[in-house]
Amino acid sequence: MFPFLLDLVFSWYNLVKKAVLFLSLYLCCASLLAQNPGGVATGLTWWLKADANTYKDLGTTPAADGDLVEQWNDQAPPHINTTSVTSTNRPTYKTNIINGNPVLRFASDQFLDAAAVSGVAPNDNFYMFLVFKQNSFVPGGTTDGSGTFIIDRTTATQGLMSFKMVSTDKYYYQKRDNSGNGLGGPVSVTSATTGTFGLASYFRTINTAFGIYLNGKLDVTAAGDNSSITGPATARRSPCDGNKRWFEW
Repeated sequence: MFPFLLDLVFSWYNLVKKAVLFLSLYLCCASLLAQNPGGVATGLTWWLKADANTYKDLGTTPAADGDLVEQWNDQAPPHINTTSVTSTNRPTYKTNIINGNPVLRFASDQFLDAAAVSGVAPNDNFYMFLVFKQNSFVPGGTTDGSGTFIIDRTTATQGLMSFKMVSTDKYYYQKRDNSGNGLGGPVSVTSATTGTFGLASYFRTINTAFGIYLNGKLDVTAAGDNSSITGPATARRSPCDGNKRWFEW
């Protein structure tokens, strides 16, 4: 589907820039991926990819096929690395999964937590890009903390910039401002797929819109505002509810 994309890439892209331009570059300029995703040279605040700096310990021993990943290093300054302290919560490193590239596989309550906040300031525009495959998921509600979170916070904060599953099979960009107000956000029109890799992006353009892109196409927007929302320390998290499910990133 995306013959050159690295499985496990998710990036905070913190610039005023049209997402369609970024996606066009992303899909057309494979040679740039080795340096920056989509050729983005500035404003990239977080970049994780499965073929670089995945470790079975705290940054010393590169992960091999089947290893549990304790640390996954950020490729963009200021290098906000992710870790999982408890072995049972760590994802598995798998090689040669998508077009020769590796992935990190998350099941049940496995996660990696960022060591610091994302770098998105209270009134910044941002885009978050994700390449992943879900084989199953559990939908939650739009005003709660239940269900499958693809992106979540490491600890409870007022500000929310999460991405989760709701309404049986829809993606949801769950946002809330730093004062604990304005809980809500756009729900995708298109249903989520299972068993195939895809590209999702959610974004904020201050005073204009919140929205979700799926596989390069704008899927939904909601009215924007000028409220302060600071990007929290971010986690690739899947809450444990007794149901077996897994992701490949």
